[in-house]
Amino acid sequence: MINQNLLDLSTSILLIITMSVRVSSIYLSGALGYFLCTVLVSENATYCTMYASIINLTTPSPGQSLCIAHLFFREELIGYHSNVPWATI
Repeated sequence: MINQNLLDLSTSILLIITMSVRVSSIYLSGALGYFLCTVLVSENATYCTMYASIINLTTPSPGQSLCIAHLFFREELIGYHSNVPWATI
């Protein structure tokens, strides 16, 4: 998993840079201008980090999934074993 704070910080910084470039209406020419236009003006980098942040928040880690599954099965087995003597009476 990626650090969520780092993703949020990079999204915020890229958003500030993108909006600054857009508002200042810099004339972009040449290879550097093409790169800046592709990455910053089109907001591709901002959307990429924003979607990475959302995906990082919504997907659980395998460790969390195993802990939840282990607790579920453990409670299920305890409940099953505690009900077995009552079912035989």
